[in-house]
Amino acid sequence: MNADRLFELFITYIQVVIWVWFISSCFGFKYKKLYNAIGFLISSSVIFVEIAFINHFVAYDGFLAIILVLTMILYARIMLNGDWFMQSFMSVFSLAIIFIVASLTIFYFSGKQASDVIIGLSKERVCIAFICRISELVLFKIILYIKKEYIISNKEWILFIVSALMTWCATVFITKAALDDEHFMLNLICIATIIILINFMIYYFMLKINKANKDHLEYKLIKMQYDNIKENAENTKVLYENISAVRHDMRNQLLAI
Repeated sequence: MNADRLFELFITYIQVVIWVWFISSCFGFKYKKLYNAIGFLISSSVIFVEIAFINHFVAYDGFLAIILVLTMILYARIMLNGDWFMQSFMSVFSLAIIFIVASLTIFYFSGKQASDVIIGLSKERVCIAFICRISELVLFKIILYIKKEYIISNKEWILFIVSALMTWCATVFITKAALDDEHFMLNLICIATIIILINFMIYYFMLKINKANKDHLEYKLIKMQYDNIKENAENTKVLYENISAVRHDMRNQLLAI
């Protein structure tokens, strides 16, 4: 086994571990630590073998990744909490991010040697591979932070995921075109950049709208609580006045007797 193949397997396994870690962190484990570790290891190994098998026959094909998604969904259903709907969407969403990061990194750093970056072993490929893994880890950590800090409904997550899927499909086609004809590389980089910027704008405004809605809801709840406290205070005041009046009447009647 040559150095090119060994490096490919090494960097692929790191990618798989990051992906499985992200999905596991999103939903949480069902079982005890030992079973969770075994499930994590088995799923990572199976997905790793699937990727190695695909890469052995095809240098680049984003759509064959549906096999990986199905394996990840199966792992999530067996080992993780959550419903199948969100597990399926998050599996697709996270894999779309991986492909988008890989495609854009190749565009920005490969120059006119895109095919060498995908197939051969070179300094460019090593740098790009590590940049991709670091970028994926950072993006997944950001998503986990957003998931924790912001209350995002299933419909909003679906919007995020659909936009990521559309970007994934676009970048797959763009990368294939770039590999076939490098003369259009600059134009394709511009197209991919615009697509990513549109996605970031959608995410940003959706989070801002979500936060504004959350703040507005909290304000309404606080106002309702204040109105309830004010109403209770007024009712207590009226009740106290009525009790005072009854005591006054009873005292007068006792005096009259």
